[in-house]
Amino acid sequence: MKHIVIHMTRQGAIMIAAVLLLFSVFVTSAAAAMPEYERLGAVTESLNAPAAIALDAYENLYVAEPVNNRVLIYSPGGEHIDILPGLSNPISIAVDADGRVLVGSSDRKNVEVYDAELNFLFKLGVGNGEFEKPSAIAVDADGNIYVADSDYNDINVYDPDGTYSFSFGGPSAAVPTPDGRFNYPTAITIDRARGELIVADLQLIKSWSGTYRGARVQVFSLSDLLNPAIDPKLPDRSFGEYGTGTGKMLKPKGVAVDEAGRIYVTDSAQGVAHVFDGDGASLGTIYDLAVPMRTPLGIALGRSNRLFIASLNATRVDIYGLQPYEQMQVEPLSLAFQGQEGAEAPAAQSVYITNTGTGTLNWSASTGSTWITLPEEAVPAGPAETAGLEVGVNLAGLAAGSYTAAVQVVGESGITETVQISLEVTASPELSVTPLSLEFVSINGSDPGTKSLSVQNTGTGTLNWSAESGSIWLSIDNTAGTAPDTINASPDISTLAEGTYLSSITVTAAAAAGSPVVVPVTLEIIEQKGTINVVTNLERAVFTINGAASYTGSGTLWTKTDAPAGTYAIVYAEAPGYIKPGASAQTLAPEGSITFSGLYRKEYQLTPMQSIIVGAGANRHNPGTVEIIHPDASKGVEFTAHAYNYGAQVAAGDINADGVDEIITAPGAGPGNPAEINIFDALGNRLDNLSITANQYGYGANIASADFDGDGRDEVIVGAGTGPGNPAEVKIFTYDPILQQMVDSGLELLAHDPAYGVRVAAADIDGDGTKELVTASGASGEVRMWSIDTSEAGQWSAEFEGEFIVQSRRGYSVTIAGGDINGDGIDEIITGPGPHKKARDRVEVFESDGTSILKFRARVSKRYGVEVAAGDINADGKAEIITAGGPHKNSRARIKVYDMYGRRIARYKAMKLKYGANVAAGSLGFEAAE
Repeated sequence: MKHIVIHMTRQGAIMIAAVLLLFSVFVTSAAAAMPEYERLGAVTESLNAPAAIALDAYENLYVAEPVNNRVLIYSPGGEHIDILPGLSNPISIAVDADGRVLVGSSDRKNVEVYDAELNFLFKLGVGNGEFEKPSAIAVDADGNIYVADSDYNDINVYDPDGTYSFSFGGPSAAVPTPDGRFNYPTAITIDRARGELIVADLQLIKSWSGTYRGARVQVFSLSDLLNPAIDPKLPDRSFGEYGTGTGKMLKPKGVAVDEAGRIYVTDSAQGVAHVFDGDGASLGTIYDLAVPMRTPLGIALGRSNRLFIASLNATRVDIYGLQPYEQMQVEPLSLAFQGQEGAEAPAAQSVYITNTGTGTLNWSASTGSTWITLPEEAVPAGPAETAGLEVGVNLAGLAAGSYTAAVQVVGESGITETVQISLEVTASPELSVTPLSLEFVSINGSDPGTKSLSVQNTGTGTLNWSAESGSIWLSIDNTAGTAPDTINASPDISTLAEGTYLSSITVTAAAAAGSPVVVPVTLEIIEQKGTINVVTNLERAVFTINGAASYTGSGTLWTKTDAPAGTYAIVYAEAPGYIKPGASAQTLAPEGSITFSGLYRKEYQLTPMQSIIVGAGANRHNPGTVEIIHPDASKGVEFTAHAYNYGAQVAAGDINADGVDEIITAPGAGPGNPAEINIFDALGNRLDNLSITANQYGYGANIASADFDGDGRDEVIVGAGTGPGNPAEVKIFTYDPILQQMVDSGLELLAHDPAYGVRVAAADIDGDGTKELVTASGASGEVRMWSIDTSEAGQWSAEFEGEFIVQSRRGYSVTIAGGDINGDGIDEIITGPGPHKKARDRVEVFESDGTSILKFRARVSKRYGVEVAAGDINADGKAEIITAGGPHKNSRARIKVYDMYGRRIARYKAMKLKYGANVAAGSLGFEAAE
């Protein structure tokens, strides 16, 4: 046995499961009148909360969406064609015979009337406040307007011009609510064939448990309603049984009537449409188990015998065909023609009318424009058949310009589809060719390339052209066509010696002004030479050079004279026991020379533990010194990263995806220090091709690194230096493996409002494997997090993810770092007080929502705060907290390391300098023994 499940929601979730037996159609004399039906599909485009619906004379569908304050309009075929916005909780809608649209608003408590072009006309009665809740609207054949007011429990009647006429119904204290009175009327419709008004309401009824809302339909004679001598206004008949199952209603929300007098009532609680005969006998229900209705509300029946039902919680309007029904598909819905003034008409175009209904489709086509031609007869289409409509245009008497019109395709029921026609009539053409000349250059046999000519018609009409090259060495890929068009020209230098060559390309267009056009072409062939030198420190070094020419060499000194000028890139081969030099590129000028220096270095023995990178503290007496401390406490290299005082900012990242982190440095916060970013290998060798100047501000820069785009290469994050007047600007630079240099990602983020620079870090705050950008204001304890969108090359952007405040109560921001200190897969954010003279060395660790999870004293400095970093220096899979003193004169370059509980696990002595230190961690490895 089949089942159907009906869902209702009230204060949570109530689910009523009813077997299909409840809606079985019993074989009686009334059941024979139940129409056969099938689900034809649904209107869904742009819908998300359809409530009330209506059809116009052409069977265009109007859908009111109260939650979106709008009415959406669809063609008979379901195409979204228009919208009436700016409404206020529209809960009811109707369209009269003149195409006027009536919309009831529960917020404004009015009914607004718009013309067929959706221009506002007037409001019924006094306007706003005329109703309490205008829940349903109907219009009779004479244009009289009927409005059901659910909260006032009556029906208001208005003349076609919106003037109030009378009301009837009203509430009653009697239970059950007597006929002629209403309890919360929900739906009304007009049976024009029988001259009747049909009203559905929630009649009050009694049961053993008390009084509650039931369900009822009352049918009134329109002639009696409009006769002032008849009072009270009583229905000719009424029916309705409250409950679930065949013929029983729980919540009637919409009502419609067909030509046979059958009454269709949507039941929002049971998810079906009930069908009754004119006397109220149940004929059956309309539903589809495969695509069930969810909270059906508005209902409308077209002359095509198509039944439309708004399914609120299914976000669609379902369409059912009641046998026999008419439905057609017309395509295309637009045609575009082009013609030339005084010329022959363009070819006719076809519109196809497909019968998707039952029975024979009798249709007609018409237009109000004299320049459109249509056939005299329309050929009917049987079921599933397609008829053709040939649409042509007549150019006689039409001046140059743009013309628009429409063709209406009308079915026998009045269902109408509109085909939009556009015609562009052009005047005589005029030839234009750009550029006016072409110049080609070949240096050292290089390909002079291809250049294009644009052929345009700057007049109107159609311009047909032809082109011819003036020399055998000059080829063109296109010798004839219709404007606009392109001609690509390419010289062949294979048989030409050094020198200058002249030729031309002639473009001709018959009967066009400006024809012909002769385009001069110049070709210059130049031979330029220079010298390439390669110096290495390894006799068995091997390398390959590619560019304007290609070479292979080896050894410690190699020279190539008479090399063609141009750009060259060198790639060094592997040498066992050594790390090969990185690839680099240089440009050889004519008569010039270039030298590639390749330094092979001893291999690293990689370790899972990270080394600590120490930069001299930010004071004017400190040089830009950097020192490495390895995991076993041994000292690595010490080198000068910058030729500026105020120490050095440090970070680490695998910039070139070679498996070993590079050391990233920037000058400290000295007033005259530029934002110079240098990158070194683990032995302190500067990688010149990776150096950049990040911005135009002073006070050095703050730096960090992270792989935001998942390419295996870390990007360099640069924040404006900590100094007065500097904005909180953050930029990100990426490594370009083709150019073999750092390039700007396009991100320019103003992370905070105060202008005192910005601290930067990176942390995976959501555990998705990709780090987010973390910033700290240069003038407060404000910490913000940003996700980085890398989807567009050169146009990266940042999206704000959250913020919290670190209560340091000291100036110059807080220091920040990111690391997973507890091994849960999500990075924490580590902070320390900024370099204020009263700032102590308290470290505080936060989760991304600002929850503080750890506080402790680093005991590295009593004043000027504490610098922080994070790294796994003991291979336990967790990041340790690395601290160093702020820039106070009594703070030595002492490094202390703490675990996730704030317990000190290591301490180191770095360079013999005062004023604290800056710290970072990176996988730098150890030098192998020779």
